[in-house]
Amino acid sequence: MSEKIETVHLHRSNIKKNSYVFLLLIPSIAFVGVMAVFSFWGDEVKNLKSSTEVSANPKNDYTETRSALKIGESEIMVEVADNNSKRERGLSGRESLGDNEGMLFLFSKEDTHQAFWMKDMLIPIDIIWINDGRIVQIDKNAMPEPGVKDIFLKLYVPSETVDQVLEVKSGFSDEHNLAIGDSVSW
Repeated sequence: MSEKIETVHLHRSNIKKNSYVFLLLIPSIAFVGVMAVFSFWGDEVKNLKSSTEVSANPKNDYTETRSALKIGESEIMVEVADNNSKRERGLSGRESLGDNEGMLFLFSKEDTHQAFWMKDMLIPIDIIWINDGRIVQIDKNAMPEPGVKDIFLKLYVPSETVDQVLEVKSGFSDEHNLAIGDSVSW
């Protein structure tokens, strides 16, 4: 019997030793696991950081798609919003817009009755509606609506079909004497 007790006693002693070793290994295993996750998802975290930087400074996303636009007798540099992602973001979050800068939204003929709103806008703008290279409507001094729920934001809608919309700094239309029928080319 004493052999059995001794064997059982040794067995229990081994369990205690193994438990201590296992308890010491838990933080190491957890650390290795966390490092593996961060290593595996490292590129995703970097991409998330990059998209956050673009959101904080949306201008970064348009640097390769800037173009000169002639409107009436004036020429301005525009950022071209030619896909859904760029059109949805628009000038939202932008704190300023230069005197001769704007954003040109391009639409196919199927999208010609798009409504615009001032969601997340920080600056007032003029919205210039264009069809077939001519100004068809100008909504002046569209104001930001901070704190207004999306459902209550004012909608700006063209009175006729359009294939382009130009957003410029508020007052631009008056400063440059823009009128319905003026030509637009880029």
